[in-house]
Amino acid sequence: MIRVLPASVFESLNSLEFLNLQNNRLTNIGEDVIENVIDTLRLIDITDNPLACNCDLQWFSAWLNKLKDKDDEIMSKKRSVCTLMLEHREYPIQKLPLQNMGCPSSYNVERVWSTAHTRISSQCLILFIIYLTTCV
Repeated sequence: MIRVLPASVFESLNSLEFLNLQNNRLTNIGEDVIENVIDTLRLIDITDNPLACNCDLQWFSAWLNKLKDKDDEIMSKKRSVCTLMLEHREYPIQKLPLQNMGCPSSYNVERVWSTAHTRISSQCLILFIIYLTTCV
């Protein structure tokens, strides 16, 4: 069972669409773990994990709410929850109680996408420059 996901675990999987992390022991999934594949992902199944409701899950909540606008039938059937330890209560991740958790309420999911695009663009530029210098 997986307990921790290292930040670079999905780094080279730039066409990943479906990610099944169901039935593990994950308590947190930071956005740095997913940012390399966020553009291609259509489904992340993290059900049946003991996730803790914390500010690190804001990206996932925002991402799920963005998918909800696409009316994804598969995603609507997968209801991931986290536990807010202070209240001893579970919440759907789409409805994180940010005000109860002390998180900034204005999380911008577009920041994750723009970070991923910038990294890919930089990598392409570096490869192009290397190509030009080797061809000359």
